[in-house]
Amino acid sequence: MKALDDNRIVELYLLRDETAIKQTTEKYGSRLTLVGVMELSKTSRQPKNVKTNTYMKAWNTIPPM
Repeated sequence: MKALDDNRIVELYLLRDETAIKQTTEKYGSRLTLVGVMELSKTSRQPKNVKTNTYMKAWNTIPPM
């Protein structure tokens, strides 16, 4: 499946469609893992926690339509 463009992913967040998280994972998951590994070297958190926290922050920050 081809990754959606960022505008469509944001629309899914605005619609509170959980597909937004799946699409974010497909498009940016590897980058978020890298950030998680980099953060892990600074803290005791796990890379998965960094990804999960990122998704939750986006979900809770983007207001519903």
